[in-house]
Amino acid sequence: MQLSGYHATTISNYEEIAKHGFKIGKGLRGTGVYFWEDNCGYGINLSIGWYSFCYRKKTYDTCEKKAMAVIEGFFEPEDEFCFLNIADRETREKIFHLAKNRKMDMQNREGLYAIYDLFFCQLEILTGYRLQVIETTVNTFGIRDTDFPSQVLGQPYCYLVREPRIIYSSRTLSYHSST
Repeated sequence: MQLSGYHATTISNYEEIAKHGFKIGKGLRGTGVYFWEDNCGYGINLSIGWYSFCYRKKTYDTCEKKAMAVIEGFFEPEDEFCFLNIADRETREKIFHLAKNRKMDMQNREGLYAIYDLFFCQLEILTGYRLQVIETTVNTFGIRDTDFPSQVLGQPYCYLVREPRIIYSSRTLSYHSST
């Protein structure tokens, strides 16, 4: 199963990625590297929108080169059991009940990754497979100017790559000036 998606970051971060590979980080749906799926041709726009959102939040203030690089990443889970789609109702309800039973704060956006990471960890123990790629949806809250038709398509899909070593190729599509 070969997959691809778009990731936007600063030129400084891209240069580090080119030298050392992607580094995982915490996000709303768990720890890893996030790539927007093509989403009916909107993947690049969504990644640009996310970069702009992070730029406005001053996420990139420590970067020397703050201009944007859009990266297309290619990755492949080692086995079909290393891939999980958590966008379906049944899986979302399991994650909800796990968080509720553990009395986890589901309103804390900063700590949401822990709910998902716990679910993934328990599933890995249960199945004996390492979940390498998660397919999920992420709302476009805070992302402006993407023209993404969420009223028709719903929340856009993205991939959460939990093991950067399976990203076998990436290429920079473009550089843009800072927002």
